[in-house]
Amino acid sequence: MPQDAFTLRHIARELDEQLRGGKVNKIIQPSRDEIDILLYAGGKTKKLVLNTNASFARAILSDIPRTAPDVAPNFCMLLRKYITGA
Repeated sequence: MPQDAFTLRHIARELDEQLRGGKVNKIIQPSRDEIDILLYAGGKTKKLVLNTNASFARAILSDIPRTAPDVAPNFCMLLRKYITGA
């Protein structure tokens, strides 16, 4: 699917409806090109998956559990420092 302004606008609107007022609880980086952000919004925990893979980039809400690596990468630690609890 092309990533044009029309598509990005609708993705942003849908994520805004689902996550507005949410609080970041946890951030994990299960792979080099993926970040999972667990948020508490609307009375329940939701997981936002951001993937930057060149052939399959996506931003989705998922219920599939993922395990965090034993040692968090530096970028993940930076995100935890600045946006956990936001």
